[in-house]
Amino acid sequence: MKTIRCNDFGFTCPFVARDETEEGVIGKIIAHGQAVHKKEVDKMMEGVSEAEAMYLMKSKISEE
Repeated sequence: MKTIRCNDFGFTCPFVARDETEEGVIGKIIAHGQAVHKKEVDKMMEGVSEAEAMYLMKSKISEE
């Protein structure tokens, strides 16, 4: 099971995205960020390319 924790991105949030695939877990953390932390995520992503964002998210994936 692959996981990404919201607090890995500096939020004080207990949300953990879980999925069997990288694509699935990344999709879940993106959806959570847009639903719960939209303003902060938008500010954090200013000037960051999609490729850089994907690299960062992939670097935060853990196996459980």
